[in-house]
Amino acid sequence: MLRSDAIIVDREFVATTVEDIFLKYRAELIADLRESLIRVNRDQPGDLLQSVDAFVKVNSNNVSFELVMNDYWKFVDEGVDGTQKSVGSQFKYKKNGKRIPLDAMKKFIASHGYAPKQLKKTDKKVKRKTKTIDRQKAFNSFAFAIGVNLKKFGVKPTHFFTDVINDDLKKRLTKDITLALKKDIEVDFTTTFK
Repeated sequence: MLRSDAIIVDREFVATTVEDIFLKYRAELIADLRESLIRVNRDQPGDLLQSVDAFVKVNSNNVSFELVMNDYWKFVDEGVDGTQKSVGSQFKYKKNGKRIPLDAMKKFIASHGYAPKQLKKTDKKVKRKTKTIDRQKAFNSFAFAIGVNLKKFGVKPTHFFTDVINDDLKKRLTKDITLALKKDIEVDFTTTFK
């Protein structure tokens, strides 16, 4: 099944100019990063996936390659250490810091299809159903509890970015451009946040 946001990439295409090489790698990087996010299933409702883009700028003596995506990509890639458990990340929730926003947790819950069960209390003496807890209050409590749990135990790293943008990619790109230019070059990647 082909997703509507999929990019078709011809990986067999042999690029001969520097601009063609960058355009080919642009398409491959966007496709690979999106596939990596889909594979780790950590981008719901898809905001990060949709934000992944790259731009190639060619001037008379300079070719630049800029990768652009939402700024929270680094937390998805490296994870976040919890207040009680470390996942090995440079990022960490602070013990006395702000809690995870309730609206963000509600979006997370809705995108994953989670829902609290409708709670009913029964008075054992009278054996009748008493007041049903308001669904919105139950949803807010559920979102709050998940947020507290995330803060305590952290967010596991996915490495969706570092598995794609790595030394192997830089070596391949450097080799392809060196062959096209017939001179040695150095490749570096920059990431810009939206």
